Amino acid sequence: VKHEYSNGVLRSFLTSWTFQNDEEAIKEIPPFELYDETPRMFARNMLSSCSQNAILFVNGDNDTYPLLYEQIKNNFRQDVLVVNLSLLESHYYVNRILNSYLKSQGVQMTMQENDYAGNENDYFLQDSDRFKQCMNVAGMEYQINDYYLTRGNAIIYDIIKGNNWKRPICIGIFCPRRTFSPLWKYARQRGLVLEMTKEKGNDYPVDIDLNFNLNYYKNVYEYCSYKAPLTDWQKDIGYSISSYFANVINTMLQKGKINDAEALYQIYEKNFPDELLDANYFTINFVYQFKGSEAGNIKAQNVLSKLQKDY
Repeated sequence: VKHEYSNGVLRSFLTSWTFQNDEEAIKEIPPFELYDETPRMFARNMLSSCSQNAILFVNGDNDTYPLLYEQIKNNFRQDVLVVNLSLLESHYYVNRILNSYLKSQGVQMTMQENDYAGNENDYFLQDSDRFKQCMNVAGMEYQINDYYLTRGNAIIYDIIKGNNWKRPICIGIFCPRRTFSPLWKYARQRGLVLEMTKEKGNDYPVDIDLNFNLNYYKNVYEYCSYKAPLTDWQKDIGYSISSYFANVINTMLQKGKINDAEALYQIYEKNFPDELLDANYFTINFVYQFKGSEAGNIKAQNVLSKLQKDY
């Protein structure tokens, strides 16, 4: 209940911010604390994953509102501009993110308002000039195979194009892969985000910045206390985070960085409960590596049982 109430308050804040200004919007934030510590720690961890002055694409309520709250209430990483994918379908919201917010500059775009406002710009078909202008943005080579782009999808590409590598561009942990799939080979996993780079890498699995992640999970990431029974929110966020974490450990093993992988595994096992770990098949490989075949077999059976129960 508290979480939904908190999201509602931040929804009012964002509406006021979109149609008015920072000063009026901040009046929507009450003097008492919103959110429990778990979503606030998640927010700080995601913001901490971003390079300085980044543009961070996020997807839904739970990866938007807690981040905005931490920026407003605790002045945490106000240099990061949080951009919600769903709201990019509204030209009013697009107009607003062109302007500065807190300590972050607005986005730069090549499109003018008459290029994206109005019902006639809800969709851009494959043979349209606007669709073609979304191809090969900022020196990256890729192919968009869709028959059309929505306003919001086209604006994502235009933000990247208008930015032209001036600021880091990050993709949050809950953003749907399909939205960014043509660009995936230019992304590197850093903490809880993917950061765009000029260098082409793997499409899947995505490349991982191992040095950044080693320091991040050892010295930067804030670990929360998961207590049973877990809330649905804790399960969703915990599973996603544990998957990102597990990807780092498995990649370290593949690269022969055994000591680094083992150090992170000890942290991983200490901070994520079995209810999350048993739902995550990414964990099987390094359980075999660090605990032997018997423990690996048990882990594999637990994961299989969990999958059979859920599906």
